[in-house]
Amino acid sequence: MKIDFEETQHGNPYELTKKQHFIPNESIKRFSDNNGKVQVKHLKTKKQQIVCTSPDDEIFWVTRLWDQRAENGYMKKIEDAFQGLVDKVIQNEVTSFDDTQNKIICDMYTLWECRILCIEEFLKNPKLFVQLSGIDGETLTKNEQEILESKHFAYVTENVEIPNRSLIGDQCQLKIIGSPYKNIKWGILKSSYKEFVMSSNPIIRHNENPPTIIFPISPFYCIVSTVVYQVVDDKDIEELNSVIIQNSKWFYFGRNLKK
Repeated sequence: MKIDFEETQHGNPYELTKKQHFIPNESIKRFSDNNGKVQVKHLKTKKQQIVCTSPDDEIFWVTRLWDQRAENGYMKKIEDAFQGLVDKVIQNEVTSFDDTQNKIICDMYTLWECRILCIEEFLKNPKLFVQLSGIDGETLTKNEQEILESKHFAYVTENVEIPNRSLIGDQCQLKIIGSPYKNIKWGILKSSYKEFVMSSNPIIRHNENPPTIIFPISPFYCIVSTVVYQVVDDKDIEELNSVIIQNSKWFYFGRNLKK
């Protein structure tokens, strides 16, 4: 997804992450076919066409929206823990979640939700820098700024501004700490034939009490916000997919949408 961003120095000498996936790349790959491609239904184009594309397509990432401390620090830890747990679910090594595993899912779901909210807010108000007051600025070269960010430090410019991505990184971390989902006990739905689709954004089914979170993790597995391990039939999959599709904001994707 194309947004405004601050470009790095030529050659990106400190290897600051530019492509930041708001859905983990490994999660997208699980929905890919034998050729390593996923099918995406664009919802923000006139034709709303289905395209076959790579999990690394620009539709799945933004550029430097949050800082390196967030990207390569707490966000990476959350994603790594989640991917390890998902592997165990798909391999049938885990059929129910303990408190530690529930927290792993909570953190990943909250992170995903926070990323989407930050993207939406940035698109409304695309500020690269935020003005501060009551402090002095620092005269730093571009090289010095990038050294600081690569070492997970924030900085203030000589104009007494801080990069917005530093604030976004902090905001996401605070939201994860105070997540409204921390008391949820999660469960698993398994499909034997029909495949789940995946949305660009988190999905909550509001017509139930309490509302149900629908969190697909592969074509045949979906995490839900209720304690269950259930093999669901094609009719249930169609109903869940319908909720996902109707509530997708930018796109949805799967292994074979045409089928």
